[in-house]
Amino acid sequence: NMTRLAKHKNLKNQWEELLPQKEKVDSVIQEMRNLQNNFKAIDEIITENNTSWAYQLNVISDSIPKGVWLKKLSLSGGVLYMDGSAISKQQKEMIAVHSFTSNLKKNEYFMEQFKNLEQGAIQRRKVNTTEIADFLITAELE
Repeated sequence: NMTRLAKHKNLKNQWEELLPQKEKVDSVIQEMRNLQNNFKAIDEIITENNTSWAYQLNVISDSIPKGVWLKKLSLSGGVLYMDGSAISKQQKEMIAVHSFTSNLKKNEYFMEQFKNLEQGAIQRRKVNTTEIADFLITAELE
């Protein structure tokens, strides 16, 4: 019984010595996974339909009205997701979101590259006394 207890204590000590190293290895593995995912996303963007992304990003930027900003821009499965918010002192944040969508639809070059540009439901929320409109716009690569 004493030998089992001694073995158990010895194994426990070995485990405690290895634990910090295991955590470092786990951290490195997670970082590698994140980098691989980033690489996949970048590769997808670069190779997807030979779209000129620099130009498309400029079009998106130029189409954004005052008071509108994008929180996240992502491409997955051939669909571009534009996740953003709008704010206005005159309570015109909904109009600003619609204006952004309309500006993109009016841009011929942008629409040559994309189809089915759709604005999802706009969610309203209040921060203190300020109304904010959250939105998601999607566009499928042509």
